[in-house]
Amino acid sequence: MLFELHHGNCINVLPEFLGRGFDAVITDPPLNFGHEDFPGSAANWRDKYEDGTAQRQLAGLIRECVKPGAVAVVFFDTRALPAVSRAWKEAGWHYRRALTVRRAQSPRCWEGWWVASDIALVFSAPGLPSYSHSAGGDVLEPGPESAHPVGKPIGALREIVRNICPPGGTVLDPFMGSGPVGEACRLEGRGFVGVESDAHWFNVAKAKAA
Repeated sequence: MLFELHHGNCINVLPEFLGRGFDAVITDPPLNFGHEDFPGSAANWRDKYEDGTAQRQLAGLIRECVKPGAVAVVFFDTRALPAVSRAWKEAGWHYRRALTVRRAQSPRCWEGWWVASDIALVFSAPGLPSYSHSAGGDVLEPGPESAHPVGKPIGALREIVRNICPPGGTVLDPFMGSGPVGEACRLEGRGFVGVESDAHWFNVAKAKAA
């Protein structure tokens, strides 16, 4: 089963993947992503709630790496929902649905609001679906948490992997962090290609995959 971990900025690594035809994408781009890589994108992370320049260019780059009809599940801060949705659609992806993943950890307080779940938007690339499957529920229950500060529950990720990637297929994660998506893929018999720029979290993911 294919299992690759790449250390580096995904903007520099993704062009190496053009045309590889990944079956699916599961990722969680950080809010501060892009301002040093894409001219014209917001420099202040708070401005990214409205500015989708970096997301749009990222989505376009990822689209060139996947099969026609491939599904992408993109986690994000809920305050960025309008910008993320608009950016991915402008890059040629089709919006499909939203997912809510309940967190096993205690709710976090962000700017006066208690957050007890993660939100993801589901998109599909142009073309006929690369994998026909029965859709899962739109609210996923928590499982063991990842070590990463914004890591996702492995149980929920396993369900997502089963629903969007065919057996033996490969999932791409350009922002893999400590590697929970890779772990979910391994447990579900799917291949995985992950990219991480932070040396600490890359080494955590690498150790887990050993």
